[in-house]
Amino acid sequence: MAVIAGRSVTAAQEGTVIGSIEIRGNAAIATNDLLAVFGLQPGDRCDSTALTASAGRLEAFYRDQGFLFVRAIPDSRQLDSLVHLAVTIEEDLPAVVDSMTFAGNHHLGQEDLVPVMDVRSGDRFVETLVEQDIEALLALYERRGFPTARISVAAIDPLRMETHVSLKIRFEVDEGVEATVDEILLEGNKVTKDEVILREIGPKTGDLFNDAYAARVRRILERLRLFTSVETPQFFLSGENRGVMLIRVREGNPNRFDGLIGYNPAQQGGGVLTGLADVQFGNLFGTGRRLSVRWMRESSTSQDLALRYFEPWVASFPVHAEVAFLQRKQDSTFINRTYQAEFTVSLAGDAEGALSVEQTQTVPGEKTQNPVPSSTQWNIGASLSYDTRDNTVTPTGGVLYATGYELGRKSVAGAASETRRLSFELEVYYSPGGRRVIAALVRGRDFSSSLMAQSDLFRLGGATTLRGYRENQFQGSRIGWASLEYRFLTGGRSYFYGFLDGGYVAVPDRPAAGLIPAELTRLGYGAGARMETALGLITVGLAFGEGDTFRTAKLHFRLSNEF
Repeated sequence: MAVIAGRSVTAAQEGTVIGSIEIRGNAAIATNDLLAVFGLQPGDRCDSTALTASAGRLEAFYRDQGFLFVRAIPDSRQLDSLVHLAVTIEEDLPAVVDSMTFAGNHHLGQEDLVPVMDVRSGDRFVETLVEQDIEALLALYERRGFPTARISVAAIDPLRMETHVSLKIRFEVDEGVEATVDEILLEGNKVTKDEVILREIGPKTGDLFNDAYAARVRRILERLRLFTSVETPQFFLSGENRGVMLIRVREGNPNRFDGLIGYNPAQQGGGVLTGLADVQFGNLFGTGRRLSVRWMRESSTSQDLALRYFEPWVASFPVHAEVAFLQRKQDSTFINRTYQAEFTVSLAGDAEGALSVEQTQTVPGEKTQNPVPSSTQWNIGASLSYDTRDNTVTPTGGVLYATGYELGRKSVAGAASETRRLSFELEVYYSPGGRRVIAALVRGRDFSSSLMAQSDLFRLGGATTLRGYRENQFQGSRIGWASLEYRFLTGGRSYFYGFLDGGYVAVPDRPAAGLIPAELTRLGYGAGARMETALGLITVGLAFGEGDTFRTAKLHFRLSNEF
C-alpha cells in the first residue's frame, strides 16, 4: 500500500481536486508501475468519468500481464478541501492457457493452425497476444486461398487451480469462400492485347488465389518488359459470388534507343572515336513481338552489325523464338556472318531454358598472307538462366545467372573439327541500406577446336566489358571479366558510381593460324554518373586502365531512350 500526498492548489480548485492517491491490495505488480498507469495524480481535478477511466486502465494493464479476472475498485472521500482517492486491487489468480481447440476448420487442421500462433499451452493468457494470433491465422488462410475467412474466440472455459486459473480456449472458424479465380479483369493495357497477358499468365478455371499465386503473376508480367509497373493482383467476389482477379498494369514506351560514344586517346596524340547504336522496336502491334538493330564501331575498319526478331508463343505454344543475323568485319582480315535461331521456354519460378542452332561463315579479307581461312561452322547449344532482379534497368537486389554450352562442327578446306563453346554469367545486386547498392558481375567464355582461327576468338575491352581499355582490345579463346561497382542512388533511375574491373585473356598455341600463346590479366577502374533526363538515361563515365593518366583515360557517353 502506498499514499501519494497532494501538492498545494489554488482556492478555485478546492473541493474538486485530488489531494492524495492510495493503491492497496496489489502484490504481483509494483505500486509505482500502477500509479504511472493510473493517469490521475495529486492536483488533478476529480470526477466520476475520469476515475472510472483510470480504474479501467489499471484492469487492462493487469490483463496484459495475464490477470484476466482482476478488479480495480476506486473509492474517494473528502478531506478538508481536497479529495483522497483509494483504489483497491483484487488481483485474483493469473490466467494460464491450458489448451486451444478449433471448430469449423475443414481445409486446415489443428496441426496447421497451432504452429502459426505465438501463444502456447502453459503461457499466461494475454488478450492482445491472442488477437495477434488471430491475425496470423487469418493471414495463413489468405495465403492458402481463403481471403474471406473469419476467426473469433467462441468460448473460454476457466478451471480454478491452486496457483492459477486454467483456461480452455475454443476458436470458431468461418473459412468463407475458397478464392478460386473464375474471371480476370485487366486495367491499364492500352496497347498490349488482353490475350497477350492472359496467355503468359496461363490461367485455368479454378486456380486458387493466394499470396504465392499473386506474386507469380506479377513476376511473369514484369519479365515481359512491356510495362513500367505491375501492381500486385487483387482478389474480390463479384455479385454472383464469382472469384475475380484484378490486374493493373502501366504501359511505358515500348521502343528503345541505346547510343554510346567513346573516345580512346592515342599515345602519340589524337585518338579513336568509337560508337554504338542499338534500336529496338518492342511490342509490335501489341503482341509482344520485338525487332532490333544494333551497330557498333570500334575503329575506322572494324564494326559489328546485328539484326534480331523475337516471336513469342510460336504457333500458340509456350515457346518463344528468336532469329538473328550477325556480321563482324575485322579490318581487312575477315568477315564473319552468323545466322541464329533460339527457342526459349519458361521453367519453374524465375528460370528459363533455351535451345539454339547457328551457322557461321567466315570469309577472308584482302590482307596479304591472311592467316584466316574460309570456313563454315554449325553449332547447337543449350542454355539455362535464372533471374530474380527486382528491376532490369536499375536493380537494387536479386541475382541473374546464366550458363550455356554449345557443340559444333567446323569445316576448313576439306578438313573438319569438333568445336565446343562455354559461357557463364553471374550478376548479384545487394543494398546494404539507404540509397547504396553494390553490384558484382562475373562473366566467362571459352572456345576450343583443333581448327581454331583468329575469327573464332572472343573479344574483350571497352565500355561494356573491361572498362579502361579500347573496344575489343584483347582477343582470346578463353576470356573472363569481373566488375565490382558501388552505386549511390540519387532518385528514380539516377545514380553516381565507382567501379573496379578485372579481365583475363588466354590465347592458345596455333602457329598455323597466326596465334601466339599468351596469357594476361588487366585491371580497370573509374567513376561516373547516370542521370534520368527528358532525353532518356544519360551515362557519363571516365575509365582508367593500367598506366593511364587523365590524358589517356577513356571517356564514355551513353544515351538510352524509350519512345
